Amino acid sequence: MAQLKLTSTEQEEGVGLWFISEEEDELAHHALPDVCPPEIVNTQKRKEWLAGRALLMNLTKLTGMSYRGVVKDEFGKPFLKDSPFHISLSHSFPYVAAQISNKKPVGIDVEQPTEKLLRIAPRILDATELDHAGTDVVTHCLYWCA
Repeated sequence: MAQLKLTSTEQEEGVGLWFISEEEDELAHHALPDVCPPEIVNTQKRKEWLAGRALLMNLTKLTGMSYRGVVKDEFGKPFLKDSPFHISLSHSFPYVAAQISNKKPVGIDVEQPTEKLLRIAPRILDATELDHAGTDVVTHCLYWCA
């Protein structure tokens, strides 16, 4: 398992990072009871989905909760089944990040510095950030994730 980091505070919050190095069948074993939906056909996306569930499972264990899977609300936002914890998942192959909290809503983002960020930055960043970042993909990535 290529889980890189898993931390928790007072068993009420946690954050984790996973570097995907496993094959899909190994990730599927770590993600049980969740099963990757068959409509996700891209192998890389299936691995991200499975690693995210495995990471959430490990975070819930770390905080003393039992893991019963992930479901989505009517807006597509994921949450832990039968749990008061708030969650956030993000992936940018080969990384998956997750955050959970029993105290408040959370948000986490992981992104690779790619040229794609330069194309979508005007929709996300304000004029000052765009001016500061210029054409530096790494700076755009930092703004995006912040």
